[in-house]
Amino acid sequence: MRRLFSVSMPRAGHHVAEMVLSRLFGPRFAYCEFYTIRSCCKQIPCNRMANWSDGGATVFMQKSHDHALTDPADPSFDGLLVQVREPVARALSNYELDLATVGPAHSPAYMRLWLGFEAAYTVGFISKWCITPDPRALILKYEDLIADPVSYYRSIFERFSLPLEVFDEAKVLGARTVSSGNKKPFRERDIHGSAHFDIDNLSDFQRLVARDAAQIGYQPHAQLTRGGKSQAVALAFAARTSLLQGKNDAALRALEQYLALPDAHIFARRMRAHVLLAMGDAAGAEAELAAVIAGEPKHPLAYVALADLQRKRGELQAAKMTLERCLAEAKDPARASEAILDAFSDPILTAAARNHAPKPAVTREDVIAAFRFILGREPEGDAVIEAHQHVDSTAALREILLRSAEFAEKYRRLVG
Repeated sequence: MRRLFSVSMPRAGHHVAEMVLSRLFGPRFAYCEFYTIRSCCKQIPCNRMANWSDGGATVFMQKSHDHALTDPADPSFDGLLVQVREPVARALSNYELDLATVGPAHSPAYMRLWLGFEAAYTVGFISKWCITPDPRALILKYEDLIADPVSYYRSIFERFSLPLEVFDEAKVLGARTVSSGNKKPFRERDIHGSAHFDIDNLSDFQRLVARDAAQIGYQPHAQLTRGGKSQAVALAFAARTSLLQGKNDAALRALEQYLALPDAHIFARRMRAHVLLAMGDAAGAEAELAAVIAGEPKHPLAYVALADLQRKRGELQAAKMTLERCLAEAKDPARASEAILDAFSDPILTAAARNHAPKPAVTREDVIAAFRFILGREPEGDAVIEAHQHVDSTAALREILLRSAEFAEKYRRLVG
């Protein structure tokens, strides 16, 4: 089994790569989503790789965006697929995703904070994965995917010695016709068409990433070379850069300067709480999170962080009350419940959230029945049941169990 580590910037084409490989290899392709399965092992490499191999998979791919720039290029991987995209277009697309999922409502102040943080990640990602790449790495550009998807994916097959006999140009072209994000035709965007195209803010962002972007072949947008010069973007960049480098004192200084600005966004205090907690100041962190909750009472993430701090101190009842308040105040209780369920597994803390969570396509009863009929046993517990509910359909659940190492062994015994 060829083992691939797909480290990609968000909105740089990872999911279309996963769709293409899945269509080409069918049940012989195994995939670790890493971020969205609540009972995931959260290990790199995935600790189920051997199971996939025993189950007959010939290609395995594990996803990473390396948000904290700490993910290892583990020697057990045969290849590293590094996907990048022109920074401004990628940042705009990722900002829109943030607003639709975990962020607050758009505002110029929030956009400046977000772009500063994103610039730090962009520079760090390029420096870590692209400037002096691992010998196993193949660096691919989103723009090449759009221009010539057949050549794009053929290069993956050739670089990682995947079997060319399964390469089907028609399937490649079919998979790229629909975006994984909004289900519209998959194509490059005009940055001017975004509702959040802001010359000053994007000029500040481009100024911070331009030197590193140029090292991988991306030149600045001409119209974004004259505007900007916001202190907010630069200080947010300095704060996250210091945090990513493990320099908590420097991160704290930059955050304090940022928070003194008239256009500071309160979400910077969530990062300040994170830094204070890392420095051993739990009381200071709790005060910061309380301030964020007071300023943004309908947004769930500060509640979740505060409840986690309380849980770690053994204050389960306080954590439970914090999460119940989160659901009571939330503008979107379903979204808040998802944030709670992603963060906690203790039934005491998740009971209220489960009542608000969207019903999964696969029920508990479906999972239990599938285990009984295919594997001949009961699921190991609630965590296993929940993990298998996070699939698109009962047909997908059936395929997962049929491809498992456990079923393969049962089948071998059955046929002698």
